[in-house]
Amino acid sequence: MHINSIKNRIFRSYKKKTVIISTIMIVITILMVFLTGNKKATFETGRVIVGNIIEKVSVTGKVTAFQKADLGFEKGGTILKINFKVGDQMNVGDTIAILENSDSYASLNGAKANLLAEQARFSELLKGLRPEELSIEDSKLKSAQIIYDDSKTAVITSLYDSYIKTENSILNYVGVFFTNSQSVNPNIILPTYSYNKENEIENLRVIVTEKLNAWKNDLDLLTLSTSTDIVVYVEKVHVYLESIKDFMSKLSYILLNIDTGNSGLSQATINSYNVTFNSAMSIFNTAISSIATAESNYRSALSSLNLAINQFNFKKSGSSEEVLQIQQAKVSQAQANVDLYYSELKKKSVVAPFKGILIKVSPEIGEFVQAGQTSFSMISDKAFKIEVNVPEADIAKVAIANKSNVTLDSYGQYIPFPATVKYIDPAETIIEGVSTYKVTLEFDSPDMRIRSGMTANIDILTHEVIGALAVPSRAVIDNFGKKTIRIVNSNSKTFETVPVEIGLKGSEGTTEIISGVKEGQEVVTYLK
Repeated sequence: MHINSIKNRIFRSYKKKTVIISTIMIVITILMVFLTGNKKATFETGRVIVGNIIEKVSVTGKVTAFQKADLGFEKGGTILKINFKVGDQMNVGDTIAILENSDSYASLNGAKANLLAEQARFSELLKGLRPEELSIEDSKLKSAQIIYDDSKTAVITSLYDSYIKTENSILNYVGVFFTNSQSVNPNIILPTYSYNKENEIENLRVIVTEKLNAWKNDLDLLTLSTSTDIVVYVEKVHVYLESIKDFMSKLSYILLNIDTGNSGLSQATINSYNVTFNSAMSIFNTAISSIATAESNYRSALSSLNLAINQFNFKKSGSSEEVLQIQQAKVSQAQANVDLYYSELKKKSVVAPFKGILIKVSPEIGEFVQAGQTSFSMISDKAFKIEVNVPEADIAKVAIANKSNVTLDSYGQYIPFPATVKYIDPAETIIEGVSTYKVTLEFDSPDMRIRSGMTANIDILTHEVIGALAVPSRAVIDNFGKKTIRIVNSNSKTFETVPVEIGLKGSEGTTEIISGVKEGQEVVTYLK
């Protein structure tokens, strides 16, 4: 009995505690419900307004010249004249520089003279000649013969004179750069930095000696005999001169690459070498020019003599249709020769391809330059463009003719330079593994403050809606593709969710609302 009594007391005590704990839990639950039910929801709001919605793409790029050109001569040669310096403005067609071109001018003038003679001959054939004029034609023939004989003598004299000058240039000037220069084993004393170049220039020196010896042998055979074909000798001399030109060009390249740091020579010694070589080139060019002038005069005299002979014979026999056709063909051929020499002369000059500013002049007057070597550079003046790379995610927004607001780091963010999108590359450009598309913009108006290389910050205006209903973009909720907005009720404490149709999403934090709200309504932008 005693044990049962104890058990009953313990049970009653446990039951009492359970009731108390349950009562406390109920009270706490009621308090929580009460307190939660009376707590006010807090949120941030914005307004539905009427305004402009602007979408833009912001990128950074570089200002570049609208046009840039690296220029050089189509043929190699010695610089005769440079007409402009760095910073000078040029117009289209301005001649920047020219090479030594006396031989080309001589050939051109000879071709012009021949053309005029052939044209005159054709005119005479068209008119016909009266018998009393035959004596005049006979006088012309005799005069042409005298001029031809004199020109032939002048060619022979020039061949001798040019040989002497060339030999002087090679032996007395270029010879200082070699030991055993006239032997079969000449040795160059200049540093070449390459066994191949050393071997090449020494082999060419041997060839120059061979050409000079052959030239001398030809001169020993040359006479004023009427049977002597002067043109054959002149053409052989041209072959000799081309070999010597090649040698001089290679030697010039070696000299241009010598400096005090890589050769161990003093600057005074290097300067002395250059002066010696330039003197050699000057004498050599004079020799070339002398032959070219004499040859041109000879060819012109020969052409005039042949024309005089033909005129005399044709005038006596009359001008048939066949004769006229033959003469017309001669005129056409003479014109073709003039065009050819004009083309050759053009290759010895560098001409500005557009209006712009010269930004590079690398050679100096008297310096030998290689064909195709970039010697000058120019950019267009005042006309500049901006090239930017737009990410793949934004390129669909950009279109040609989009207006843009541009600021330049050099002038700060408050000075605008309006520009327009002019071109969009159709193919992507990969930059650090990301696909981008190059977009080219042009400034709307010239501005002297704009310079190539400046950093540009560009806002491309891609879309704009004027007078649209707009809300802060944070107010728009995307529920699996359906757009809603929470409209604040009149008590300012609660809100209701309404569906909306949106339009353009602006770049400045606002979104166009096409339907679903009214101007002035308050909308929830953030729930706390």
